[in-house]
Parts: sequence; C-alpha cells; structure tokens
Amino acid sequence: MKRLVILNTASGRLGSLGTRQKLADHLHRWGQVVAPASWIDSRDKVRDFLRQGGDQVVVLGGDGTLNSVVNGFWD
Repeated sequence: MKRLVILNTASGRLGSLGTRQKLADHLHRWGQVVAPASWIDSRDKVRDFLRQGGDQVVVLGGDGTLNSVVNGFWD
C-alpha cells in the first residue's frame, strides 16, 4: 500500500526542531512523509500522489491542513 503522510510542522506544539525531526523519522515507517510549505503545496502534493496511484493519505495537522488535503482529492 502506498501511503502519503502530510505533516504540518507549524500545527500544535511540536516543540523544538529536534522533536519535529524525530517525529518525521518515526513517520517514515508509515510511508512517504512531506511537510508542505503552504496550503497550495499540500493540495498539490496530494493530487500528485493520487495521480501516481497512491492508496492512502494520512494528515497530521489542524483543520487548515485537513482542508487542503481534502481539496487535493478533486481537480
């Protein structure tokens, strides 16, 4: 199964850069991890992933991150 993990590093209280890096390293076991730079970047990464036959998208972020990912499911 091809899985994409969208990680919004600005969401919540992830703490230091070291903490964020540890989280990203752990999440790589789940699939491809990306930390988009913007709402549009997040949407586009999801679109590209799905067009390439991706199976599952996991979202770790707030409501804005979820909104951008949902928009990535439609052209």
